[in-house]
Amino acid sequence: RLGAADVDAEETGCLVAQCPFSGLAAFDRGSECARIADESKGKLMRQVVLIEIGMGVDLQGQDATKASVRAVRDAIGRIYLPGLRPFMTGGAERVEIVVRLAVPDGAGKPDPEAVRSAFPHRPATIEMVPGGMLTPNGLGDGHICIVNAAVEVAVQQ
Repeated sequence: RLGAADVDAEETGCLVAQCPFSGLAAFDRGSECARIADESKGKLMRQVVLIEIGMGVDLQGQDATKASVRAVRDAIGRIYLPGLRPFMTGGAERVEIVVRLAVPDGAGKPDPEAVRSAFPHRPATIEMVPGGMLTPNGLGDGHICIVNAAVEVAVQQ
């Protein structure tokens, strides 16, 4: 793991001096403060400030949408970022939410609009990847659908 002292701004293109978390000694910017650099310009484009994981289950209907919405609600039910407000010069429109859903094959494709409706204030980008699980429901007539969600909150620079 890299610590703050190990990051070379010239070498990585990371603008460490401009990192809003530079004053937080306990925050290891080398791993938790993810940066995505614009390859052509070497400038900071977005900074991931939080990733939360959730799990959602539809016990009887094998409904990937229900399980996905439950996974997102599980993840965002633990998110509260009061410390982010002082760094939000430029407004809340700089906040970007990306949701990655791990959905099992055979469960169908979740409805992205239904998943977006789980976010009370901000629109979200929804990405789907293979994963999750379908497991027998024990009754012999269907499966339990399990979906995992990774909710990423980033600030546009």
